[in-house]
Amino acid sequence: MTQMMQLGGTVLDILLLALAIAALFKLRSVLGRRPRSIHREESAPEAQKDKDAAAGAPSEEGAETPSDSRPAMGIEKEARASLAALARAEPSFTPESFMRGAGGAYKMIVTAFAKGEKDILKRLLSEDVYRRFAAALDQREDRGEAASLERFHLLEARILSADLKSGWARIKMRLTSRQLFCLKDSEGRVIEGDPNRPQEKTDYWVFAKKLSAKDNLWSLAATGGS
Repeated sequence: MTQMMQLGGTVLDILLLALAIAALFKLRSVLGRRPRSIHREESAPEAQKDKDAAAGAPSEEGAETPSDSRPAMGIEKEARASLAALARAEPSFTPESFMRGAGGAYKMIVTAFAKGEKDILKRLLSEDVYRRFAAALDQREDRGEAASLERFHLLEARILSADLKSGWARIKMRLTSRQLFCLKDSEGRVIEGDPNRPQEKTDYWVFAKKLSAKDNLWSLAATGGS
């Protein structure tokens, strides 16, 4: 799904969407690759689930591989100090809740993009990012291409880095999933993915939040390469 990694942007309530997903409701960057889908294919790294009580964040010890129902979650060492500082600045913040919320938002956006559901994307993305997604979907429609996403399983949600600067927090994540995705051209020929074999996809997303804001809105600030 090359179009999705080419898209970057804002406006996702990471924490609230995770809690409200039942009630309310592929990214290759559109900034550097052909606009078909939004993912890059990679082998999923060894999954880890970390816990770090002192920093309020998972640690590298006690890693677990993902089960059928639960993705692996983890945090790189470089991110721990900034996450601890963020937890002090924002008492409601916890890394585990953030990773669960990010994983939920990831699935919602990937699914909506595959289905061409612009109304859902418009609610989840900033105006700038929505225009990019919408343009990619329009191009897909103009070419007569059809996408299908029959299965989606989140394998890993891992925080790679975090920083606090100028009143903003930024968290970079690696999100890995297994998808049964297929993109066909106007004549029904498969041009991406496989209708019968699930494939692993990896995306790198950066979320941002203004510190001390009244709401808990995290923005999808960037997507793309490693």
